[in-house]
Amino acid sequence: MKLFLPALGLIFAGMVQANVVNGTQGFIDLGPTACDGSPTNNINTCTTFMMPNVFSTNSQTGNFAGMPVQFIGAVPFSLAIPTSFNFADPVFGTFNSTNISIAADTPGVLALYILGNYVSGSYAPGASEPASFTLSLTQTPPGAGGAISASGTFSDPPVGQAPEPATMALIGSAVLGFGIHRLRKA
Repeated sequence: MKLFLPALGLIFAGMVQANVVNGTQGFIDLGPTACDGSPTNNINTCTTFMMPNVFSTNSQTGNFAGMPVQFIGAVPFSLAIPTSFNFADPVFGTFNSTNISIAADTPGVLALYILGNYVSGSYAPGASEPASFTLSLTQTPPGAGGAISASGTFSDPPVGQAPEPATMALIGSAVLGFGIHRLRKA
């Protein structure tokens, strides 16, 4: 028991270093985004999408802060195929989806939560880890005939999947401190 608590503290503190890249990166499709083969179909009934001109934006945090805007290219995907949302850029890196779920579906708005794997590019090298992509598709006016726009945010670590590193560091430090205190008392 004397060695267990300090070791547990070191494990928690070490988990802070598990993600080599931490941050968010915004993306936008300069369009026209198309669904089921047309830029004017109803996004709330479509199953396949094509974002033809995807760019990263200056909306960045963490290790992505300061990365120059990148042209990603076309990103096609299908709601029926969880592994279909994929893109790669030598500077940003590669994202490959493992799951696509609908977070919100209201007339004219389709919000997706895409979980996947990220391999970092040359801007923040060294990572191969889980990440997420939240994607918002908006149709104005709603329904067939409206123009479709798309924007999203890449997050590493995945949004809602892991505690923040600062929280993990506090937990690890507390457990380590408690373990040292118990050793001194004994």
